[in-house]
Amino acid sequence: MTHVSPALAHERHWVTASGLVVVACALVQMVVFGFVHFTDVRWTSTRRPGEQANLSVVEAEPDASIGERGGGTDGVEVARPNRVLGRLDVVLGRASGIASTAGIVGSILLVLTCLMGVAIAGGASVPGVERAVTAANWAIVLAIGCLPWQRLLPEIPFPGVFSDYAGLVEASESVLAGDNAWGPLVARFAALPLLAAIMAVLVIVRFRAGIARGVIVEHLSEIDERLEREIQNIRKSGFRSGRSRATGAFDRTIPRPVEAPAIPTGSTLPGPVIGGSIGPEPDAIQAGRRPI
Repeated sequence: MTHVSPALAHERHWVTASGLVVVACALVQMVVFGFVHFTDVRWTSTRRPGEQANLSVVEAEPDASIGERGGGTDGVEVARPNRVLGRLDVVLGRASGIASTAGIVGSILLVLTCLMGVAIAGGASVPGVERAVTAANWAIVLAIGCLPWQRLLPEIPFPGVFSDYAGLVEASESVLAGDNAWGPLVARFAALPLLAAIMAVLVIVRFRAGIARGVIVEHLSEIDERLEREIQNIRKSGFRSGRSRATGAFDRTIPRPVEAPAIPTGSTLPGPVIGGSIGPEPDAIQAGRRPI
């Protein structure tokens, strides 16, 4: 087990790091969506501060096309010449691109490291390896959801948890214009990343619990942590049979003395030979009589 423990500890660090990368990227994706859809930080104004508008009245000739529609503005897009995309739009686009790439790579690394840890723990017959197997299965499901399937196969309608920034902006503007519903947008860019982050945390916790028995304690701080967890478990569950976990191993280590067979009362078996003669019978000793 001494050669297996460092390998499991190494895989534990890689699984934890990969899972935390997926969690961080999912949270960044949610934050970018919040800024794009619920705020106007992407836009800036071209009008200088303190600049006053021209208040002179300009008379324009009536437009025949407007007169035919009754003078209304229905169906006409109102232009905003002073509202253009600003520097924060570039920042949000770069943050979304980095988060998407890192999230996809992190989910793939999470699957590979979990599978390697399961192979090592299973080969060493580590108790609790079934938890690591469960973590690997959920990591596979998470990686399948994070892959950009729409880029690989355009026929698939699901783009993946980590979508590109252009698709996010297009979907947000479509909802703001009233062309699509609000629910699918929130489910795609907020609920799915949140679910991916929760799954990544569960994979980390499950994998670490599955290989904990296979990692040998090498530092005093780890011994203190395990003793503290053991004390907490005893306080919660109590002593069920009055015996601790070490009592069974202690009893198996120390051999029990073999009891001598009891001699029945009134037996005619001769006593021990003392000095070449037969010793007193047990009944005579119990009765207090001197042997003849």
